[in-house]
Amino acid sequence: MLPARPDVPRVVTGGLDTVALRMPAHPLALALLRRLGRGLAAPSANRHLHVSPTTAAHVRAEFGDALPLVLDGGPCAVGIESTIVDVSTDTPRILRPGRISAAEIADCLQRDVDLRPAAGTRSPGLMKRHYSPRAQVLCAPAATLQAQVEACLAHGLRTALLSSLPPAIAHPALIWLDAGDTVDTRMQRLYALLREADARGAEVIVAELPPGDAAEALRDRLLRAAGQGSVPTH
Repeated sequence: MLPARPDVPRVVTGGLDTVALRMPAHPLALALLRRLGRGLAAPSANRHLHVSPTTAAHVRAEFGDALPLVLDGGPCAVGIESTIVDVSTDTPRILRPGRISAAEIADCLQRDVDLRPAAGTRSPGLMKRHYSPRAQVLCAPAATLQAQVEACLAHGLRTALLSSLPPAIAHPALIWLDAGDTVDTRMQRLYALLREADARGAEVIVAELPPGDAAEALRDRLLRAAGQGSVPTH
């Protein structure tokens, strides 16, 4: 994120005096930019606060006939949204964690990076509730997942367990969504699994909250899906 020049329309910046720039790696996106011969400003392909799409089918399901054309470049390789770095002030700040970690950003810039939350909403994806499915999301560490699942089932709720391990019990109202056994896999699968939980009629999703610095961005998305905001790790 950089200071916006006077000729950048404020509809692009959301009324802010800064603008975020991104260079995609996908060959289809690069081919589109080459054909245009200039930059492209566009919103995310999901409705406000809804779960982000990771396939073209998700985009079609979200918007239906409102979008006459969808470019299909295959499933998203990373899954979660990009890291947003504010370099408009003296100290770079991570506004939204993503696949590229704060440590990697600091190493690239050869300077310290601020991880403290910024005042106000200075970038997309910073609402306390964001990326949310229709089902209620409850986040819990692995040690308390089973107790949380049992409590939901005891209340008669159709429950989806988003976890790397299958549930310890079988129950007709319990759905297991295999989150994957690595952080990268969990990030890549997250939004597709949240959408699957909704499609299968889950009323509540109990999501495993992974520990460690490498999972910071994944925790951020899970907590926002649960309406808890993000909890800084440093």
